[in-house]
Amino acid sequence: MTSTEDINSARALYLSGDLAAAKQAYDNALASGGSLELCNLGLGLIAMDRQQVDEALRHLTIAAQPDDSIEAKIALSLALTKADRFEEALSVLEKSAALFPNESALWRLKGKTELKCARRTEALDSFLKAQALTPQDTNILNDLGVTCRALKRYAEAESYYRQAISLNPSLPVAHANLGNVLELQGRGDEAEQALRTALKLNPKDQDAAYNLATLLIKRERPQEAGPVLEILLTTHPDRWDALTNLAVCKLHVGDLKGAETDLNRALKMNPDNTEAHYNLAWLLLLTGRFQRGWEELEWRWNLDEFSKRAFDMPAWTGDSLNGRTVLVHAEQGFGDTIQFSRFLSDIPKDGGQVILECQPPLVNLLKDLPGLDAIVPAGTTLPAADLHTPLLSLPRLLHYNGARTPASAGYLAAPSQRSASLTLADTGKRRIGLVWAGSPDNKIEGRRKVDIESFLSLFDSTDADFVALQVGPRSKDVIAFPEQRIIFQCEDKVRTFADTAAVIDQLDLVIGVDTSVIHLSAALGKPTWILLPFMPDYRWGLGRETTAWYDSMRLFRQPDRGDWRPVFSQICQALRSW
Repeated sequence: MTSTEDINSARALYLSGDLAAAKQAYDNALASGGSLELCNLGLGLIAMDRQQVDEALRHLTIAAQPDDSIEAKIALSLALTKADRFEEALSVLEKSAALFPNESALWRLKGKTELKCARRTEALDSFLKAQALTPQDTNILNDLGVTCRALKRYAEAESYYRQAISLNPSLPVAHANLGNVLELQGRGDEAEQALRTALKLNPKDQDAAYNLATLLIKRERPQEAGPVLEILLTTHPDRWDALTNLAVCKLHVGDLKGAETDLNRALKMNPDNTEAHYNLAWLLLLTGRFQRGWEELEWRWNLDEFSKRAFDMPAWTGDSLNGRTVLVHAEQGFGDTIQFSRFLSDIPKDGGQVILECQPPLVNLLKDLPGLDAIVPAGTTLPAADLHTPLLSLPRLLHYNGARTPASAGYLAAPSQRSASLTLADTGKRRIGLVWAGSPDNKIEGRRKVDIESFLSLFDSTDADFVALQVGPRSKDVIAFPEQRIIFQCEDKVRTFADTAAVIDQLDLVIGVDTSVIHLSAALGKPTWILLPFMPDYRWGLGRETTAWYDSMRLFRQPDRGDWRPVFSQICQALRSW
């Protein structure tokens, strides 16, 4: 048999899957003077199939030497990628693309490798070149969508996915990716439909199942997300991320024991599972296990939604300042800053100083807090300090155990003087402030959302005057209320939280959902009634009508998920005897 026949025989054996016989045939061909390029290409491909990456690289490096060896060059780049040598793989592809500019597969592989190197703009250019050569290739259209999504060009990504689907309606990956990019654009209904279509086309698509469940959780439908994740975990029990989200589903429907079990299992699978640590912190704090809960909460800094800042000074460890200055920096929403600012007075100073950096609208409200030496608005030049700490790390550093403290009676004060524009009319009636919505960007907004019509029953339960404390887009909902009963609206009148405090100071009661205004009211010591969803934020605990955080607060809880009717019935009854 000639060397050429040996090579052809080896190729046929390789394609049939008989790797051992194919390797022997290629070795024979090589020994009898067969093509160095073709024999090493074949041996390299066999080594790749056997997961022998180093041997594959040895053979493919030889095979790829000639300029016309496009198959060998592609195989070499794939082997380099397999070895995580992405930059070298890209170098091979760049040279190959210059030699073979009309090879669509080469441009596509170049784009994929550029994505692995985080060169997204270059990848987009490579995929566009591939698409120009093969405009009907749905896989390349999908690649273009993936790249545009990575570049946060979501509308373009959507367009490419839809083009792929129009050419091949049965392409599951395009439907799945379309669902993901629609969700990023806030189009939940369309996203859900696309993900369900992807799963119908390919029920084994574990990523589509996981993403659908994640979307359902975000849409406050954990009872639907749970079964999707349970099915996924039957076939992929090692998916710690799916187990983590299943725990979240259980937490949201009140299965706390099941949630904790799943979170601990997920952490055994992956001890660095940030989402599991963060949700475990939530569960521990919710159930009153504060010490470990505050420790677990420190994992928040590994989440994308939190951004840990770099400082030249070291972090404070909770010891006495002993003449040093600590910079405490607010890190989350207005309500968190108001609630946790109480701990500033507990920092052991011993001749040291405490500086607070916080959101500008809070500066005038918090500037006179006990224990505070200076306050600076975020975004301005920071004063010199020796140490720093995030505000929400103070409970951990100060070993707060969830008990009532002197601050629970109220630790903020309204301005001693207020402008005429913030002075309420005196009709001789008691006054109730209402706040019915929080920030739409808050992840708990779906749970705490209440239809404005639900508040109408309050007006029939008491003869008091009402004040609309709501500001922002939802302030327009006040139009649903009896106009003659609303004596003041904060929208367009208050500029800072000190202004809001001046208004609240004139009220007899504040009623509302879990928002920064509710925290402000209770921190002022004002009687405050809060409406809590079935599974509340971790700070409110479970079952009780009172909280150690605020003496003046009364908690009204949903008995069932999503049902606010019993809550308003209780509030109306309380108003009648108020």
